[in-house]
Amino acid sequence: MLERVKSSAAQAMRKAALLSAGLFCCVAGMAFLTLSAWILLSEAYGALTAASVIGSFYAGVGLILIAVALSGNRAGSDRAVASKPADPPLMQAFLAGLETGSSTARRRA
Repeated sequence: MLERVKSSAAQAMRKAALLSAGLFCCVAGMAFLTLSAWILLSEAYGALTAASVIGSFYAGVGLILIAVALSGNRAGSDRAVASKPADPPLMQAFLAGLETGSSTARRRA
């Protein structure tokens, strides 16, 4: 059992390390892409336009991610409410009937 825990912890650490390294590479790539977009746009249209375009891009991506995150929570809670049956399940109904019948039989005796 201890070996399974150690193996599971090692896999989790490996996954976390790879995820962290991948995230770091993505952030560095985005920094270089932002810099290259800045140079391209500032040469072609000026610094003010370059800042506006790049800022608008990041703000738009951020707003889309926020909207996706917020809509995911609401949809999940709607599904949980919708999947809840209005009537009791068959077993609960059976047990409720059995209890009612036995309490009626006790009252007669």
